[in-house]
Amino acid sequence: MTEPYREGEDELAERAFKYLNGHPGLEILPVTAAVARQAAEVQAKLGGTPERSMQVATALLGGAKAYVAHKTALRRIAGMEIISLDDFAAE
Repeated sequence: MTEPYREGEDELAERAFKYLNGHPGLEILPVTAAVARQAAEVQAKLGGTPERSMQVATALLGGAKAYVAHKTALRRIAGMEIISLDDFAAE
């Protein structure tokens, strides 16, 4: 949610946070050495920021079915659905 805050879209970030925080299928996972190793591979293959690579790596290792992003060029990651925060702007 850094990007919406950075772009002054505080309301969008707050709506997304409330949705995700209350979602029964969401689990917050710790960053581990395995995540760091996977993040290095993700960044080497997909590029992007180290932060995004850590998020994607955590999602991959955690078996996530979806990845939530804001204004991303990502369209597919290992079969995960990519959900844009822009979808929340319309709600």
